[in-house]
Amino acid sequence: MSGRLSYPLYIVHYPLIYIFAHWYWRAHPSTPQLWLVAASLYVGVILLAWLLLKYYDEPLRAWLTRNVSATGLKDTRLAKGPRPRRWTPL
Repeated sequence: MSGRLSYPLYIVHYPLIYIFAHWYWRAHPSTPQLWLVAASLYVGVILLAWLLLKYYDEPLRAWLTRNVSATGLKDTRLAKGPRPRRWTPL
């Protein structure tokens, strides 16, 4: 599980580190408050990364596995692309 969770965790933690650092710089929290926020953020980042893994990353990877071959997209709407527009003179 930790291997699959590593990329969503990497993506999620960066913005939250900056938000935490900004909050720390502006609020100057007490030590107990700092520990409470840091522990909550730790749990929250892991939970958010797991939710992204389950409801975004894994479904997307499953769809790509089903619909993309080694040579490219299989015969799907996405592979066909938009219909070319007919040229009409002005």
